[in-house]
Amino acid sequence: MARLTFYGGVGGVIGGNQILLEDGSTKVLLDYGLNYSLWRSYFEYIFAEPRSVEELVMVGLIPEPEVLKGLDACFITHPHGDHYGMITVLPEEGVPVYMGEASHRIIDARLKARRKRRFERLDHLTFKPVHSGRRIHVGSVTVEFQAVDHSIPGSYALIVETSSGNLLYLGDFRTHGVFKPRADVFELALDRDVKTVVCEGTNIGQLCSPLSERNVEDAMTRILSECRGLAIVDMSPGDVDRLRTVCRVASNLGRAVAVTKRHVTVLEALEGVEGLATPSLGKDVLKYEDVEEELRRNPSEYILCTSFYNLREVKALTPPPGSVYVLSSSEPFEEETFIAFRRLQNWLNLLGAEAYHIHSSGHAYPWELRKCLSRLRGLDGLKVLPVHTEHPETFKKIFARFFDVVIPVKGVSYDV
Repeated sequence: MARLTFYGGVGGVIGGNQILLEDGSTKVLLDYGLNYSLWRSYFEYIFAEPRSVEELVMVGLIPEPEVLKGLDACFITHPHGDHYGMITVLPEEGVPVYMGEASHRIIDARLKARRKRRFERLDHLTFKPVHSGRRIHVGSVTVEFQAVDHSIPGSYALIVETSSGNLLYLGDFRTHGVFKPRADVFELALDRDVKTVVCEGTNIGQLCSPLSERNVEDAMTRILSECRGLAIVDMSPGDVDRLRTVCRVASNLGRAVAVTKRHVTVLEALEGVEGLATPSLGKDVLKYEDVEEELRRNPSEYILCTSFYNLREVKALTPPPGSVYVLSSSEPFEEETFIAFRRLQNWLNLLGAEAYHIHSSGHAYPWELRKCLSRLRGLDGLKVLPVHTEHPETFKKIFARFFDVVIPVKGVSYDV
């Protein structure tokens, strides 16, 4: 009998997914992410970082090493840290880590660029880039990668065949973005007669503004067309769809786009990926460090893309009154990020800049979840396990009339 044990991404937490699948003697991980909220509860970057793997175990960021002893493989759904951030402390030697090609490029670039903690390693891992439709056979388990729409390239759902039935793990997904997968993962789930679905519920229980990427482009164009100073767009460095949107807006308004270092890292990593159409450095977008002086002299000719409420560029450039700041990512919802955002907003107010929130979520809205999951109602006895949500009980109330909704508990095993 195959079973799932959840070591992260449950208990009212968004992110930090860590799902162990055991099928007889076969043992694989479906994501091995970092729970940022839990991490911040005990540690602080640079000044109070963890000193050992034992500390990570102690606070509950990873399971005891014995839990993953004999691990056969790790499968990463996409390159967001809350889904891959703990792979540097996987205990086994030579563990193959499967992920999409774009995921591999982004993760590899990020891990090489950041400062390593003394207990972290990469040399004991074997990265295995794959493409959509690829089937990986590991012992009694077969894992099939299927591309999904999300706010970063290289995002996949996993269809997993086990000895006791088939499983669909959706990772993070949406249907309102610009990417349209060639294969419909829900149609495939019907064909494969899946018995269990592990489904994200990020936007369940949240106040949603259900914008599409086209809505974002229209609103950004409308706001920035009236801007007479510098336009600043704060967005996730990995959101290539959003960067394309900004480039179209800039072209329509006769502005150039400059990007900061985090964006450059992603763009350089994705250069040459077939079919991705990533904005080109030096052509579609410019490096901030190359145009900083020109941008300071002529701010009305640029859109500057920054990330994570970074004050550095705002203070360095001192944008003139009438400049516009656009938050084009999720609002800060934790104390630490809220304080950082308030600090930035105080500077924007001091400088006389306007601020707007224009964003389309990287996750499925409740109506999308309802529409997608309802297509699986014909599957007899389907079990749905919500993860990656602050409101699993609300998820259950919405879907319990259609499916057997089981709210997973950390460390508890569930049959597939």
